[in-house]
Amino acid sequence: MRYYDALSPQVRVEHAERMRGFEQRRWPYPVALVDGEVISVGALSAFSLLQAVERAHRREQDGQVQ
Repeated sequence: MRYYDALSPQVRVEHAERMRGFEQRRWPYPVALVDGEVISVGALSAFSLLQAVERAHRREQDGQVQ
């Protein structure tokens, strides 16, 4: 898991393409992603985050790492 502060100038440069996509869609922050999959926009649900992390863990265990 990694946290990126969307207001950080460094993050905005390093993740410019993804940030532009969020802005073009007018998505409110926070935007939560697991393995590149958007799982939450505008509010972070602990339950949806846990489900996504469990799916990612199962994929990793099955050798299907993205």
